[in-house]
Parts: sequence; C-alpha cells; structure tokens
Amino acid sequence: MREDISHNEPRAQTVPMVRTLAYALIALAVSYFVAFFRAPAIQFLATQLGYAAGLPWAASVACGITRDRVTLIALVTILVLFIAPSGVHALARALVPVGAGLVIGQLIGQGIREERGQSI
Repeated sequence: MREDISHNEPRAQTVPMVRTLAYALIALAVSYFVAFFRAPAIQFLATQLGYAAGLPWAASVACGITRDRVTLIALVTILVLFIAPSGVHALARALVPVGAGLVIGQLIGQGIREERGQSI
C-alpha cells in the first residue's frame, strides 16, 4: 500500500499563517478602538511609540497567540534591517512594541489554551 500524505502538507503550512493574520487584524482593530477613549496613559504610549508601532505590535500579539516563531523572526529581521541604520534609539522604539506584543500575545494564548483544555 502506498501512503500519500503530501496533500496535507501545504494545508498544514497555510492555516497557521491565516490564523496569525486574523489575530493580527483583530489586535490592530482593538488597539485603534482603545485609542478612541483618549485615556492619558494611552495618549502617552501612542506619542512615545508612534503610530507606526501598531502593525508590529499587532503582528507580535498574533505570533504570541499562535506560537508562530517563523513570522516573528521575519518581523524582527525586517525591522532590524530597515531601522538599524537610523540608530539605537530608533531601533529600540521599533522593537519595544514587538516585545510588549509578544508578552501580551503569550498571555492571551495561554488563557485560550487553558480555556480549551489544551496543554500549555
């Protein structure tokens, strides 16, 4: 008997990427929704990090939830390559949202997995 398992491989690779993208869009929408409240702490964070930090933050939250290391490494590599020539301060301002998003994503993902009864 011949086993043909090659038809499952591409699907296994695309589903986590789609799930990560969906979580990133949700995190981005929530961050923009929260920004409408105009709380002083949110205003301070928005001015310190800049508005361009929303997309890397949302992507890192999604990577934390889905445990998608490949996308996270690609995101950090792209940020470092584009921002490193600008200086250390600019690099720190670009990578802090990624780190914060990853921590928040890990906490959310852990809560989701605990709720579903999956192993952590």
